[in-house]
Amino acid sequence: MDLRDPRLLERLRAGERGAFDDLARRAGPELLGLARRLLDDEDAARDVRQEVLVRAVRSLDRIESAALLGPWLVRVTVNACRDQRRRDVARLAAHERSRDRRPTPPPEDPATELERADDAERVALAVRGLPPLEREVVVLRHYHDLTYAEIADVQGAPLTTVRSRMARGLERLEERLQEPTHHDPTQRDPSQRTTLR
Repeated sequence: MDLRDPRLLERLRAGERGAFDDLARRAGPELLGLARRLLDDEDAARDVRQEVLVRAVRSLDRIESAALLGPWLVRVTVNACRDQRRRDVARLAAHERSRDRRPTPPPEDPATELERADDAERVALAVRGLPPLEREVVVLRHYHDLTYAEIADVQGAPLTTVRSRMARGLERLEERLQEPTHHDPTQRDPSQRTTLR
């Protein structure tokens, strides 16, 4: 996401026609990818991306320089995803309280799901299963190339906390990715496991 061009920020501040479209073209794909990985919901991710881009235009006075625009957008996207997850949890809890208690079929065995996925899908699935803060760290570091210092800024956490979240997240991923598949007699050798390191 290359937003360091000072003219873009100036054009946005001046309300220049086409500046918002330029911002959306430059930042939109990465913000959408980040929101997808944090939410697992295409529609919600698109809504978050749009909300963040509109919020950027409304908050231009908070952004001191073009160099800070990209990190600001990432931070706002992460916060918007957290808000969306909270809304989803509240909505699900309300739904669970109000729905009748009909028996539902058991969920599909996660191991079966993993067996059908290729390595990239297995990693993505394992990442989705991480606790939210560990998931954020892994996604921001490995999918969006943020430094630990930048992630600490986004999460509002000390650098040591970010590093320990990363270590715990990677340990959980290793464990999940080493789980054997149950229906394939030719399952891969554990020494050839997929990792994110």
